[in-house]
Amino acid sequence: MKTRELAIQDKRAQTDREDVTHRTILIQFLFDSQLLGGNGAAGIDFRGIDLSGVDLEAIRLSSVNLSDAKFRSTNLQRADLSQTDLSRADLVEARLIESDLEKAVLSDALLSRADLTKAKLSQATLQRVGGIEACLIAADLSHADLSEAVLVKANLSGSYVITLLNPEADLQFKPSVTFVAAVLMRANIARADLHLANFSRAVLTNTDLSDTILINADFTEADLRGTDFRGAQLQKARFPGAFYNNKTHWPSGFAPPSEAINVDKRDVV
Repeated sequence: MKTRELAIQDKRAQTDREDVTHRTILIQFLFDSQLLGGNGAAGIDFRGIDLSGVDLEAIRLSSVNLSDAKFRSTNLQRADLSQTDLSRADLVEARLIESDLEKAVLSDALLSRADLTKAKLSQATLQRVGGIEACLIAADLSHADLSEAVLVKANLSGSYVITLLNPEADLQFKPSVTFVAAVLMRANIARADLHLANFSRAVLTNTDLSDTILINADFTEADLRGTDFRGAQLQKARFPGAFYNNKTHWPSGFAPPSEAINVDKRDVV
């Protein structure tokens, strides 16, 4: 009985592998034949395809199911991946420069050393992504959700958000970008515009936030030990329960917020 069950499982696994292979061949054929223009691929299921190392520059795959797909070292520069499901996709070292990922779902995706320079990630879901040393220079992060993302040593310098309301207004509305519980230690986020960003419970140890616009940002319970805020705009930023140390660099003339905790001072006491 067990032998028969194992045989059935092996057959199913073989069928799944063949299905992935067929989808991979199909997408390569469609792209090479220039048949993926417009919205021709919308709704197509390409789950689990392996297109690692393939040149797919400017491909249009909007609203496609690419969950669990493999794009290691794939060229997706200027690709249209808007509203596409890339959850759990392997995009390690992928080239996504100027790609359109608006409203895309990248939950649990692997983005280590991927290049997303000037990528459009507005309203994208990037929860729990692994993006060690990822490059997001000058990326549009408007209303993107990066909760619990791991972006150690990532480069987000010059990244920005676009909101229609005055960031200095005393209004309660959706954060411009969410980094709740994200790990951003040793990341470069200098000269970015992240007003109204939510960094609550984020790990920002030794992170460079110099010259960054952080007006009305939320740093509730964030780890700010060694964070560099020199030249940053922190008007109306909130720090309840955040902790910092003597290596945290604040803007010139800015007094450390009383609602935050200096762990070095606490240890002395």
